[in-house]
Amino acid sequence: MPSDLTMLRVLIASPGDCHEEREGLATFLTTWSMSMADSNGYYLLPWMFETGSTASYGRDGQAEINEQIVRTSDICAAFLYRRLGQPTPRDRSGTVEEIKLCAEAGLKPAVHFRNFGEPQNEAEQDVIDYRTELEQSNLFYPVRYSKPTDGIAKASAAVFKRAQEIMDQRAAGTTELPPIVGAEPVPQKEAESKTVRRESITLSPGRLASIPQVNFELDESSRRSFEDSSNRILNAVRNDGRLSEINATIEKMLTTPHYQDQFRKVQRALYGDQGLAMKDWSFTLAEDESAWHLLNTGETARIVEQYVLSTEVPGVSQRHVEYSSDQELRVEAGELVEFDTRGEEVGIHEAELDITYRVPGVTPLRAVLTIDDDDPDGDGDPRELVAV
Repeated sequence: MPSDLTMLRVLIASPGDCHEEREGLATFLTTWSMSMADSNGYYLLPWMFETGSTASYGRDGQAEINEQIVRTSDICAAFLYRRLGQPTPRDRSGTVEEIKLCAEAGLKPAVHFRNFGEPQNEAEQDVIDYRTELEQSNLFYPVRYSKPTDGIAKASAAVFKRAQEIMDQRAAGTTELPPIVGAEPVPQKEAESKTVRRESITLSPGRLASIPQVNFELDESSRRSFEDSSNRILNAVRNDGRLSEINATIEKMLTTPHYQDQFRKVQRALYGDQGLAMKDWSFTLAEDESAWHLLNTGETARIVEQYVLSTEVPGVSQRHVEYSSDQELRVEAGELVEFDTRGEEVGIHEAELDITYRVPGVTPLRAVLTIDDDDPDGDGDPRELVAV
């Protein structure tokens, strides 16, 4: 029998350097909703400009995002790392503007700052200053985190807590949010959550899952695992459980192969295979030309299944294979793999690394990374990438 579910739209606000947290939270909320929406009565819809806004004319882009996305949100989770983002006509950045609007609307935005060392430039100092400003406002309790999965876990816990508050208010018949002390009211459209039929969610789980190639089907084992973990989280949220325990449970869920596979599907849909390889690897030639460097630029380990490093020399038609292997090689996040040029003159027009790799437990990709005359900075721009 069809049943009604309350759809709570979760605004995920962040600048571009928090893409992993942004996509990770969207993936987790969608996966959780596919497993738990029916039993809890609400669906958490990731509400982002990438997937929920449409083109328009007549005002700046952030103003349109405010109208289409921000003012129709029910919950707000925000991430900041080394920069605040691009300024807008009204505020120091789009992310800051979204946080401010959500606070004024009574959404109690949960703001999360990823840790970094001493600020090295003006952009990083701006982030520190903004975090201090929020802390001293007596309105915000910004939370710090050390790595993307930690941030996703903490933001998820905040989203669950806010969702439970909203559902409790509705059950008690008090849907009007209390005013925020110190926040000036602003004219805006009424931002009520919509009620949707279960069939529409099952067939099209949010804008994010409608992107081509994304399939959020859950097998029975994954569903049971997510349900068990989710019930522990929700019971803790409802009974004012310790936040550290809630975060630990969510972080464990984020490391499951099923979640990792879903996350990669979202990344491939958003960026394409070529864009994803550019986020996973950097392929460069050392300054002294003594070695080629392959750097894992991702946040998790990569398993290299096979590779062939070949070179092309002007005047020679056939490529020369320098290195090849079909033995698995685990490359940790931030780890550098060196391929020695053997002290020879590297009078090479092009170096090419044909590599098949995967995140543990996830479908492998095949990437062809090149260093050539069209890539003078040696950033390893992928020339071709296909799924295998």
